[in-house]
Amino acid sequence: MNKTIVRIQDSEQFIKDICRIAIENGGFLSAWVKFDCNGLELNGIEEFAGLKNNLHELKSPKNPINIVYDNGKYLVSNNISLDNNLSKEWKNRSLDFGCKSFIILPINIFDSTCGCCCFYSNEIGFFDEVEINLLDELANDISFALEYLQNKQIQIHTEKELLESEERFRVLYNSSPDMYVSVSPKDAIVKLCNDTLLKKTAYLKNDVIGVTVFKLYHEDSVEQAKKVFNQFVKTGKVADVELFLKRKDGSKLPVSLNVAAVRDESGEILYSISSWRDITEKIENIRQLQMNAAKWQSTFNAITDSVSIIDMEGRIVQSNGATKTLLNISTGDMKEKCCFELIHGMNAPHPNCPFERLKQSKKTESMIFTEENRWFEVNVDPLFDSNNVLMGAVHVVSDITERKKNEIELINAKENAEESDRLKSAFLTNMSHEIRTPMNAVLGFSQLLIKANTTDEEKKQFAEFVKINGESLMKIIDDIIDISKIQSKLITIKKTDFDLHMVLNELEKYYSQFLEQKRKTNLKLLLEIPENKSQEFYINTDEIRLKQILNNLISNAIKYSEKGNITFGYTQTNNRLNFYVNDTGYGISKNDISKIFERFIQVSKKYVSKQEGTGLGLPISKELVALLGGELKVISKEGVGSTFSFSIPLVAANPVARAKAENKNKRLHDLSKYKILIADDEDSNYVLTKRLLKETKVTTDWAMNGKMAVEMAENNNYDLIIMDIKMPDMDGIEATRLIKKHNKNQPIIIQTAFAMTEVKNQAIKAGCDDFIVKPISLEYFLELVKKHLNI
Repeated sequence: MNKTIVRIQDSEQFIKDICRIAIENGGFLSAWVKFDCNGLELNGIEEFAGLKNNLHELKSPKNPINIVYDNGKYLVSNNISLDNNLSKEWKNRSLDFGCKSFIILPINIFDSTCGCCCFYSNEIGFFDEVEINLLDELANDISFALEYLQNKQIQIHTEKELLESEERFRVLYNSSPDMYVSVSPKDAIVKLCNDTLLKKTAYLKNDVIGVTVFKLYHEDSVEQAKKVFNQFVKTGKVADVELFLKRKDGSKLPVSLNVAAVRDESGEILYSISSWRDITEKIENIRQLQMNAAKWQSTFNAITDSVSIIDMEGRIVQSNGATKTLLNISTGDMKEKCCFELIHGMNAPHPNCPFERLKQSKKTESMIFTEENRWFEVNVDPLFDSNNVLMGAVHVVSDITERKKNEIELINAKENAEESDRLKSAFLTNMSHEIRTPMNAVLGFSQLLIKANTTDEEKKQFAEFVKINGESLMKIIDDIIDISKIQSKLITIKKTDFDLHMVLNELEKYYSQFLEQKRKTNLKLLLEIPENKSQEFYINTDEIRLKQILNNLISNAIKYSEKGNITFGYTQTNNRLNFYVNDTGYGISKNDISKIFERFIQVSKKYVSKQEGTGLGLPISKELVALLGGELKVISKEGVGSTFSFSIPLVAANPVARAKAENKNKRLHDLSKYKILIADDEDSNYVLTKRLLKETKVTTDWAMNGKMAVEMAENNNYDLIIMDIKMPDMDGIEATRLIKKHNKNQPIIIQTAFAMTEVKNQAIKAGCDDFIVKPISLEYFLELVKKHLNI
């Protein structure tokens, strides 16, 4: 052990050897050494020999290792199991490792407990007095050896730091951006110089060392340099003197000279440290500043706002060219004039003068004023001298006429938006009423229809009420969808060939019956068709949208008329059809006529006690007319009546249109040989669809969800599948995709309450052959069935 201590060179290896020798020669069960000593390289060193344990890791006040650390004295226990000074947890863990006795000795370095040695034995009473004294002496020797090694390492570290410090000084001296020389005060001979001087002047060290410092100056600065040197000899310092050094090629190097003296104990100057700072960049910066000042003046004059410097009296000291232009004054007029005289034509400051307020607040102030229909904004920013005393202000006048006009427009736009929101709220309130009214009739009469005591005559009457109110609901829903499509620019025109006269006659018949039902006996509906037109007149345009426009105009005319005539029809001019609806109703006031095509607005409320409709009819009609190639116009006189008119291009129908129209009205064939699958999760929808097909004698099956429809389509041969979209387990679009994957020739018609274009696009992408929106038109539905059965 003593040999190990004598040969110590490395702390960690030394501790490792101590633990190993203790196990090999001391007969211990386990040996452990650990150091916790901030500031020493020993910190954190930990070594084990023999049986490794984790007794030192137990966090307990009675952990004996902590006790030794706290009091700096060794601790012995020759019978761990009977030692009540130990924590129960630590005692049990020791016995689990086979330890029956132990000694823990502190290691003290520089009068501080920095670590400890722990020796464990599997024998009771292992540590007698002799053993304890030997181990205590060993701990002291270890402490001495480590302290010796630490001192040696500190010495080595100090010497290393000294060398590093000298090297750092040399590097800093030579890498400094300034040029240094040491000069003798007796003869001005250069004794030392740094590398920066050599790099900037291109001299070699032999060109500088041993020569007088004056040879390094340019000829233009030598005399001044000599005077400066004499000043240094007298005073011992020189500060910020600008001179020229001479480079090796003879060119000038502008420098700023600073000299400091190094003195001996008696105060005599031993040598000087002369510092030359390259001021080439400084001189260039000054030149740039002068150029920038000229540019600033140009920029100052180029500013379109009036910019002036004013003193504490408000007098204009300096101003730009825009001041003369904006205020329409000449330079001569501004001399000794105050800003309030030039701007406001007043003999005293304006009552709201921002400069007067700035004098109190010491911060930016502003005001806005008007003059000859123009708006101006004045901003003043404080100017302070070097002592932070207010000395004037920067006075800026801006013409903000355009900005104020824009602000007024924004305010008007905000008011219009708020009015739009109010109208939308009123629209939604009215919409709730419009939906609930027919819904009440539909639900009410539906309940009466299923009562046992309802007569056949009543059932017929109630069914008619349900039909009329259901159609009213559909009109509301269609209006909402159409206005949404119009806003999203998704509405499309689908042109077909049809008989225009048939459409007009149907409208005349429908609204004549409507007037009878409403008991408007004082109001007559008249249809006017040009005399030179045959009974049939086939054209090509969007039949549905044309009928929708005329429906809206005729129903509005009926709504706002109590007596007289409502005349509708068309004339032909060249290649255009000119439609019109004329009434003898209340008419529209001049104030309201500009609003009638705005969404959510209903006018002429003063004439009717019950306002019906969504208020969307005319806006929708206007957009639809535009899509058909025309413009909806109105001429009206309050109390006399109104005429709504529009014209659309006349496009002749295909010659076969007549034949198609005639075939359209033929009855369906007997479909008893066909089999159709109806996929719909609602039993009422299935019953309705089956009933619509009853007269065709077609065979129908029912799938209550998309998954069932796929399975039934795979196991049966159906001539046609009618598929709903929204179903549990699997929706109709996914079911269509899977069925088409199995049988791409299987005809499928999507039947859904989703009316939006994107849903239709998804269905077509999945492979459906046609798309029909609920509620179903019987005639159109049967035509689709016939089409896809190839009849």
